[in-house]
Amino acid sequence: MNTHILQGKKEMLKQRLRILILQNASEGSEYDDKFLLEMHQISEQLLLLRHMTAARERTALNRATGVMPVFSAHT
Repeated sequence: MNTHILQGKKEMLKQRLRILILQNASEGSEYDDKFLLEMHQISEQLLLLRHMTAARERTALNRATGVMPVFSAHT
């Protein structure tokens, strides 16, 4: 996925999150299961896209500088 597509998807998810929050606030009701589940799903997708974007940027930077990633075992 290119960076432009990832950015577009992130913006779409952020907009959906804003709409969802405003809809719930205007209803003045308690958080229901549907609202919380959708919030969780959107947040999870946003985090995944952020991680993908960061990994892509690190890879591009490493290629530009000639740095090879180092892997180490954690104990």
